[in-house]
Amino acid sequence: MTRRNIIAPLALAATLAAGALGCSNGGSLDAARLLRPPAPVGPAADSPAAMLRLFEWAYNNKADATHRTLFTEDFRFVFDPADSSGLAYPTTPWGRDDELASATHLFVGGKAGRSPASSITLRLDRNFVVTPDPSSIAWDPEGRWHASVRTQIFLTIQCPDGAGWDISGAATFALVRGDSALIPADLVDRGFLRDSTRWWIDRCLDETAHPDGGGGVAVAATMRRPAPLETQPTSNTTWGSVKVLYR
Repeated sequence: MTRRNIIAPLALAATLAAGALGCSNGGSLDAARLLRPPAPVGPAADSPAAMLRLFEWAYNNKADATHRTLFTEDFRFVFDPADSSGLAYPTTPWGRDDELASATHLFVGGKAGRSPASSITLRLDRNFVVTPDPSSIAWDPEGRWHASVRTQIFLTIQCPDGAGWDISGAATFALVRGDSALIPADLVDRGFLRDSTRWWIDRCLDETAHPDGGGGVAVAATMRRPAPLETQPTSNTTWGSVKVLYR
């Protein structure tokens, strides 16, 4: 056999071996990609109820990036009148910036003297009763653009340093359709538009200073108890107090 006849088969064998190795590595990489779990995605906020499910999902997954996309520019959190934590916000309301900073510290960042939560469990009503927002009833009596949902809240927060809170009670959310919402400038820059298929959280009224207020989940979620004759500050752990703690 000539020298050329010997070299040719050897070169072919080397080429085939290299190709097989490449395919093997490529196959391993493809398999790794297939086995990698996809990033969790919350529900689409295409209705008032769906927006609250997304809010619930963001808390349970400590999804700070998602949580930052839920609130209007003029969002307000209204403390329970019996909650002394709200005394620090008599004239300057708790707004979107406060809400985002508090949640970021709670979900992922922590703050001086406070560890971020190791686990969060938030449960809202299984079925929401959506009604027109009373504050917009004059120009939106059917709640086409402005909706209200009162729900029971069961919130459990655990921290790695042993701290933890169990909070229950009720809260009323005001929600606004995207084509009537004041979209935050930072979200407009990211492509969020005044979209009629997307809802936003515009206001939240905390009632967790009264853990027995509202009765059972879903059943009495639409009932409003009469205002007390005299409101007294409470030392109970409320949703508002934990927000302030992490602000």
